[in-house]
Amino acid sequence: MTDDLAATATASPVAAGPDGATRRELVRSTVAAGAAAAVASVVPSLGPSTALAAPVGDIAVLALALRAEQVIVYAYERVLASGIVASPAARVLTLFLAQEHEHVDALTVNLVRLGGAVPSPPSDLAEFEVELRELGVKRSPVGLRNERESVSFLVRLEMAVATVYHFVIDQLADDKLIQTAAQIMANEGQHAAVLHELVSPGNVRRAVPSAFVGGVK
Repeated sequence: MTDDLAATATASPVAAGPDGATRRELVRSTVAAGAAAAVASVVPSLGPSTALAAPVGDIAVLALALRAEQVIVYAYERVLASGIVASPAARVLTLFLAQEHEHVDALTVNLVRLGGAVPSPPSDLAEFEVELRELGVKRSPVGLRNERESVSFLVRLEMAVATVYHFVIDQLADDKLIQTAAQIMANEGQHAAVLHELVSPGNVRRAVPSAFVGGVK
């Protein structure tokens, strides 16, 4: 799956279809259907809806993104609290955790503005592990033996969250929300690239394996 920046294009009345739909609406409905099917296999029940059918409303989509962000916040906090990761890697993770909190804050503000209910974050390890499986992350943080394994676990989770944002961007109707989601997805990609560098220093191809953010395969 590749990042569809076309979803942010401005609709033109000249490009209206036979039923009055704009080109943007036609593209969105087509891409969203494919994205929903692909992402549903990765996150079948994450968030407020167990069926990621296209189209869904902005409130449900924002809640889905927020739930994913709550999961990754929990992951960073757990890894840092374990004491396995030492500086300078720990400083990097601390910075990324602060940025994930910013994502949570931005999504929460917009969700509340739309009248949506803020989902509860994972309350314990068992609930967290359920959310991980729904995101397609099979490895549990339990039993991580060293810094390399811990950082690799976070890389996988970062890419899983990026996958969620592919769906989110395709589904959102509001331009400003699309922009926010795209900015967050880009930041998750930045996180993954830097974390890859921590695991494999100097391996640029591993840190940036593709010209497009592909998410979880």
